[in-house]
Order: sequence, then C-alpha cells, then structure tokens
Amino acid sequence: MAFRGIRGSLSRFLSIVCIVALGSGFLAGLLATTPDMKKTVNNYFVNNNFYDFYVQSSLGFSKKDVKAFENEKYVDKVLAIEQEDIIVKDKDGESLETRIFHVDLDDEDRINNIEIIKGRKPTKANECILEVPNQYSYTPKLNSVFTTEDGKKYTAVGIGKSPMFLSSSGEATTIGKGTIALGIYVDQKEKSDVYTAIYGLGKIKNKDTFSSEYKKELKKIEDNIEKFEKIQAVKRQEEIKKEAQKKLDKEKSKFKKEKKKAIAKLSKSYNDLNLNKIKLNNGLKKIKDGQRQIEDGFKQIDINKNKIAKEEEKLKKSTHTVNANITKVKNGLSEVDKGIDVVSKKLNKLYQLPPEMQIIVKDKIVALETEKKKLTATKTKLQENLKELNQAKKQIKIGLEQIQISKNTLGVSKKKLESKRNQLIVQKNKLLKNKVKLEDGFKKYEEAKLRAYSSFDKAEAKINKAQKKIDDIKKSKWYINTRLDANGVNGFKNDVDKVGAIAKVFPVFFFAVASLVVLTTMTRMIEEERMQVGTLKSLGYSNGIIQSYYLIYGLIATFIGSAIGLSIGFQVFPTVISNAYSMMYNMPPVETRFIVEIALTIEIVTVICIMLTIWLAVRKELKEKPAQLMQPKAPEAGKRIILEKITPIWSRLKFTHKVTLRNLFRYKKRFLMTIIGVAGCFALLLTGFGLRDSISDIANLQYGDIYKYDMTISVEDGKWKKDTKNFSKEGKFLNDKLDVVNGNKTENAALHVAEDDKTLKDFINLRTRNGHDKIELTNGGVVLSEKMAEVLGVKKGDTVELDSDKFGSHNVKVIGVCENYVQNNIYMTKELYEETFDEKYQFNTVFTQFKKSLNEKERSKLIVDVMEREGVSYALATDTIMENFNDSIKNIDYIVLVLIFSAGGLSMIVLYNLTNINICERKRELATIKVLGFYEKEVRSYIFREIDILTLIGTLIGIPIGIAFHNFVIKTAEVGGMMFGRNIYPLSYVLSIAITMLFAFLVNIIMKRSIRKIDMVESMKANE
Repeated sequence: MAFRGIRGSLSRFLSIVCIVALGSGFLAGLLATTPDMKKTVNNYFVNNNFYDFYVQSSLGFSKKDVKAFENEKYVDKVLAIEQEDIIVKDKDGESLETRIFHVDLDDEDRINNIEIIKGRKPTKANECILEVPNQYSYTPKLNSVFTTEDGKKYTAVGIGKSPMFLSSSGEATTIGKGTIALGIYVDQKEKSDVYTAIYGLGKIKNKDTFSSEYKKELKKIEDNIEKFEKIQAVKRQEEIKKEAQKKLDKEKSKFKKEKKKAIAKLSKSYNDLNLNKIKLNNGLKKIKDGQRQIEDGFKQIDINKNKIAKEEEKLKKSTHTVNANITKVKNGLSEVDKGIDVVSKKLNKLYQLPPEMQIIVKDKIVALETEKKKLTATKTKLQENLKELNQAKKQIKIGLEQIQISKNTLGVSKKKLESKRNQLIVQKNKLLKNKVKLEDGFKKYEEAKLRAYSSFDKAEAKINKAQKKIDDIKKSKWYINTRLDANGVNGFKNDVDKVGAIAKVFPVFFFAVASLVVLTTMTRMIEEERMQVGTLKSLGYSNGIIQSYYLIYGLIATFIGSAIGLSIGFQVFPTVISNAYSMMYNMPPVETRFIVEIALTIEIVTVICIMLTIWLAVRKELKEKPAQLMQPKAPEAGKRIILEKITPIWSRLKFTHKVTLRNLFRYKKRFLMTIIGVAGCFALLLTGFGLRDSISDIANLQYGDIYKYDMTISVEDGKWKKDTKNFSKEGKFLNDKLDVVNGNKTENAALHVAEDDKTLKDFINLRTRNGHDKIELTNGGVVLSEKMAEVLGVKKGDTVELDSDKFGSHNVKVIGVCENYVQNNIYMTKELYEETFDEKYQFNTVFTQFKKSLNEKERSKLIVDVMEREGVSYALATDTIMENFNDSIKNIDYIVLVLIFSAGGLSMIVLYNLTNINICERKRELATIKVLGFYEKEVRSYIFREIDILTLIGTLIGIPIGIAFHNFVIKTAEVGGMMFGRNIYPLSYVLSIAITMLFAFLVNIIMKRSIRKIDMVESMKANE
C-alpha cells in the first residue's frame, strides 16, 4: 500500500527524498570534512614518521647528547642532523630563504621521511632533493642550480614532498622574509660531531595528531624534555667550555710566541734604523765639515787671490816705476854720455892745443877734467842704478811670474775645491735621500709598531673577549617544539577546526529548515488523503495500521533520502573543501569515508523528526470520525483584512490584487510555512555571504585601522640603531607572552608595552569596536582585546591575573576592552610594567613606518638589509603578514561558497515544494477561475503573485534572522584568539535578496506547466 502511495504521489515523494538528501548530505558532509581531513593528514604524518618533538639548542648537540636522548624512556626514536637556514639564489638571481637538511636519504624508515615524486636520489655531494612549500609562487624544476652566499652550488636531481612543509606559506625562519621558500635535502651518511637539531618520535599510544590524548602525551614529553634539559644542558655547557678553553689556550700560547717574535723583529728593525741613523749623521757631519773646510779654502783662495792681486798691482806699479827710473837713468846716462862726449871733445881740442896753450887753458882743462870725472862718476852711478833697476825689473818679473803661478795654483785649488764641493753635494744629496728613506723607515717602523701593538691589543682583547665569552657560557638554552607547534600543523588544525565549528551550527539550522518543509509536505499529504483515511477507518482498520502506512511512506523517503545524501555528502563535501585547502596545505588527497557514528546520528535524528511529524499529523486527523474524514476539508473562511479599512488604498486596488491579499491571510498555515521556509533559506544565504564579509574584514581592520606600522623588527637587548633613511617613524615596544586568568578560564596573550604614550598612539589604535571610542592607556590598569575578554568573561573594571614562568602571578585591573581581530593582546604602560613585575623595562621590538610605499621586491630587499644589522633577530613586513593571512583565509571563502550554493539549493527546493503544495491545495480554486474566463497568464499571476509576495515578506523577515544567525555562527566559528568582523556589507543583502527572488522566479517558470495542466473539470468536483 505504501508503495502504491509512492507511485501515486511520486513528485511529492521525490521532493521529500531530495530535501532529506540535501539536508542529511549537507550535514554529514560538513560534519565529516574536519575528521576526514584530520585523519588524512594524520595518516600522512604516521606514514612518513613525522616527528613528535623537535629540539634545537643554543650550543648545539654533541653525540653524548644524542645518546642521552635515545636512552630516555619516553623516546622511541631520534634523528640528529645538521640543519641550517640560509639564503640561496637560483639561476635567475632570485634570493630564496632555504632550509638545508643533511640527512641519510637511503634510510627510508627515518624520521621525517621525504617522498621523491619526481627525479632520483642524490649520488654526489653537490646534488640534492628539492621541496617547495608554495608551488604557486615558485615552480620546482629538475636540474635547477642553487648557489649559497659562500659560492657553494646544489643541483636539484629530485623533487620531493614531506610533512616538514605542510603549509604552503612555509615554516618560520629568522632570515629574509621570515618564511622558508625552499627545502633542500642533501645526502649525508657520515655522523657529525655537532648537530643543530634533534627530531624525535615519542612512545605514544594514541598517534592521532589532532586528539586531546595526543596533545596530553606531547605535553608530558615536553615536560620530560624540560627536566632532561636541566641536566644535559649543564653537561653540554661544561663540555663546550672545556673544548673552547682548550682551543683558546692554544691560541693564547700561539699569540704569545707570535708577539715575542714580532717584538724582537721590531726591536731589530729599530736598532738597524738607529745604526743607520748614526752612520747617516756621521756622514752628514763629515760632509758638513768638508764643506766648511772647502768654504774656508775658497775664502783663503779669495784672500790669497786678493793678496796676489794687490802684490801684482804693486809689482805692476813697481815695474812702471822701475821702467820709468830705468828710462830716466838711461836718459841720464845718455845725457851724461853726451856731457862726457862734449867734455871729451873739448878736452881733446884743448889737448890738441899746444902745451902752452894748454897751460893757459889748464884751469879750463882741469875744470873740464873735473867735470868729466864728475860726469863719469855720475855715469858710473847711473849705470849702477840702471843695473839695480834692471835687477829690480828682473825681480819684479820673477815676482809677476810667481804671482801668475800662484794664480794658476789658486785656480787649480779652486777647481779641486769645486770638484770636492760637488762630490760632497752628491754625497750629501745621497745621504739626504737616505735620510728621507731612514725617516720613512722610522715612520714605517712606528706604523708597524702601532699596528703590531694594536694587533696585540686586539688579539688580547679578542682573547679576553673569548675568555669572557667562555666564562659567560651559560647553560644551553633548548628550544622545544612539538608537532603541534609547526606552522603547517597548527595552521591546518585551526583552519579545519573553523570548518568543524561552522559544521556544528550552520548545517543544523539548514537541516531545521529542510525538516520544516518536510513537515509541511507530509501534513499536506495527510490532509489531501483525508477521505482515504476516513474510508480505511470506516472499513475497520485500526489507527495503528493507518499510521503505519504514512510512517512507512515517510520512513522509505527518509531512508532513501538519507542514503543518497549520506553517500554523496561523505564524498563530495570533504573532497570539495579539502581541494580548496590544497591551495594552502601540501596535503595528500582527502581520504573520504563513511563515518558510521555521524551517519547513525543523522539517520536517527532524521527518522525521529520525520516520524514524529507524520505521527502528529496523522494523529490529528485520526481524532475525527470517519464520516467527517470522508468529507473534503472545508476551505478557510474568507475574512476582512485590515487593509480593507483603509479605503483610499483598498479602493484603488484591482480585483485580483484584492483577492491575492485576502488569500494571503486566509490560509494562515500556508502563509506561515512559506514565510518561515523562505526566511530560513534567506537567513542561510545572508549568513553565508556575511561570513565571507566578516572574514574578509579581518586583515584590513587589524593591519590597516588598528595596527599602524609597516614592519615589525625583533631586536636583542635593546640593540637598535635609528634608521632615518628608510623609516619615517620608529616605535620601541616590549613584547612578551603570558597567560591571562580569570577564575578557571585561561587565555594565552601577547603583552605589548610601549616606550611612552605617544609611541603607542603612533603605532596602535586602541579603540572600542562599537562607536570606535578612543581608549586611554593609564597606569591604573591594562587593556584587553575584545575576544579574550569575551572568552574570559571580564569587562572594564574587573580584575584579572597575569601569569608566566618569568614574572610569576600578578593581579591587575582591566581599564578597557579594545577592538582586535588577530590573537589575544594585552596592553600596559611602561610604569605599570615595572611596578607590577618589578622588572626594568627593556624594549625588544621596533615597529616602523616606511618613508614611502614599497613594492614586494623593495620590501624584501629592506628586510634582508634589516636582518643583517647587529642585534636584529627577526624582521617582517606588515604587508607580508596581510598577504599570508589573506592566503590562509582563502580556503574559508570556498567553504562559504559551498554554504551559499547549498543554501541556494535548499531555497530552490523549499520554494518549489511550497509552491507545488500551494498549487495542489488550490487546484479546484484555480480550475474555477479558469472556468470564470481568466486567461492563463492571469491564472498564473493569481497564484504566483501570492508566492512572490510571501517570498518578499519571508526575505524581509529573514533579514533580522540572518543577522542574528550570522552573529551566532561568527562567534561559534572563532577559534584561537581570532575574532571575525561583525559587519554584513550591503552587497551581501542585495545578493541574498537577488538569489532568493531569482529562485522564486525560476520556480514560477517551472510551475507554469503545473498550472497549465489543471483541468477545468476539476472545478465541478469542488464542494466549495
């Protein structure tokens, strides 16, 4: 009988099947998505021996550390490797942040096994396997060559995939842009002396990564490692100190020898220079003495020359005098000879006279003889004078000759002195050049001495620094991370948990709307078959038998619909959503499965809802007597509506419009069911679009309106040199992590302490979400982010507890709750920080604002530059954070699209079903108006106008329902300190209304055929 009923109302049966299938499939699919994705990823981790814990040390690990690790009771297996983060360049010169793993690639059972998906294993030292986290931004290619900063080259002979880079955004690093762009695996079978990382598998029974039990097990392992660290860190400290001291002592000894050798060399150079200086000075002194002697010689020559000149002049004068005297004497002799001759002639004449005469003239003769004798004597005297004069002349000539000889001698002496002087000048110039060289030698010696002693000082300072460094070597600081701390795993968990959070709310409401439509459909079916129920009852069939017919009918529809919905839902939704996630995570294809517990829950709930609905509907009809049941149910009585009392409006309406308005309020059940169904579907659509708006709001609100900085720079011990070239503003902050506690509720939070109030206002906009009222941070308390305050259940004026291992536990007052969307934040003043924690303020973070807008290449270059500065441990551009965040929420957009399409599909089915019921209920009425002469277009308008008005009313009523449901879904979907936006944009209202009205229009088109098929003869059967 039930099967005959199905054949007789196949369209109604199929509509129930479709609604149940859509509702159960949607509910099952979304509920299964999170566990399917988690199970898929977890299997991926297990199959590849993904680490449970990962430890790095500030001092590295020795073989003894590794051995000690292996002997720990909670450790199943460890992998100690050399691992480093460096910048490499590809053939195009692009710089890529790279993590290099030196591992034994032949050990396929090792921790963090990498699967080669293309190419081969390396066989040479310069070959590697390449793993690219984000293949959308960088395409891996075989035989690509990557060059490190020190010139080492690696050739990619294989391309692999591993759980190490589950997230396509890469793992965090302190180099470059802050995330790893490449993973390079180099084959290394030899054991190292020092390892940079230890990966381990723990002895854990439950290996379900995303289970609470696994998290608890990891916490135990983490606690044990922290205890183990306290012992092993001291041993490593002593080992490092001992090795370092041994090396330093060798360096000290080597330095002392080299210093002694250098000082001896300097001393020898100094002595040689002094000896050469003495020789040079002696040589210069000799030259100076020689020059003085030569100058004295020149002076003596000049003196002698003057003497000779004077003597020569004297001799020349004497010669002139002698010559004049000789001439005078000669003239005198000539005169004397003339006189003698005259006298002689006179005497001869007188002697020629007779003797007598001679006697007479005797006196004259005597006088002449006397005169002659006088003249002869004079002559003789003159001759002697002449002889003397000639002798004097001869002596003068000899003197002049001697003077000439002296002059020549002086000339020769002068030339010798000039030659000697020139020789001395040459020697002096040579010595002066040597002096310059010697002075340069002394200068070089001083420079060498300065350099040497400077190098000694530097070396000694270096040694002292090294000694201090050794003395200051502290216990190695271990950085302990678990599998759940990995960026990819943590991000994946948070993202799929969002799907799970949405799945707990959205599908339930979706299913409720679908159930409501099924209720309407079955109620209408039972009302239509009143006469059949009455006939069966009059024939003696019990109420139980009659109820069983409808229950079986509904049960068959429910089972078929559930079976179809579950089989499709378990396959389609996880696959579609996981494919969206594959853009963000390097996960294998999702392993869909039929989850029995979910299926049974949905099946039981569906059956209970449908069966309860049918039982209540049949029970109501069975209360009537058979005679009443066999009569068609009287139509709803027409009543005046309020609008009729408004004559100016009512009188202007067409007759058909008046009938439409009366019919709307005449059939109250249909009126309510249609409005509720449409309102519910519209609310689902609006919630889907609103969810997208709320998620898209986060990045712009958080990193545009609230955070007003362009770059975050982490520094050590307050080391930061102001940079006015690249940054227009710089703000110094102290950032730390702590727990905020209120009663039994605890939330992790990031602490922000600005250097002063102006700095805070320049870089962080503290305001309320509603009204955007400014919040003043004072010494009177702290400001909490809104989501954290909401979770903890605190408000302005309450007191919370701040707790951390570093600071201990302290109570503070909450003076404000600020708008915030990403992570839990707490703000306090510098003065309150120092007072509360008794800790001196020391900034460790610098927020900066760029002087000008930078493109991605310029940002990357600046980040690399900043990272290379002293004291900088990390730098990240806000634009990069926004890009990564927007990428991380893209997959939620796909989920939203799934929700929107599903809600749209439900809206289509709901409208079709309710319209179909409406037409079926009013076939006789529609046939009657056809008989009255209404055209087919008017008949369609008669019924579709009601549907359009009800759809519009349902849409308007659905707006506040959608807003309320959107807020509920948003709050439910928020996880991990994240708060979504609370706004729904006007476009979302427009799209939701447009889609609802579009489906109403499509339903009207589809239902045209049903109205066309109504036979006017049906009107003759109506009892109305």
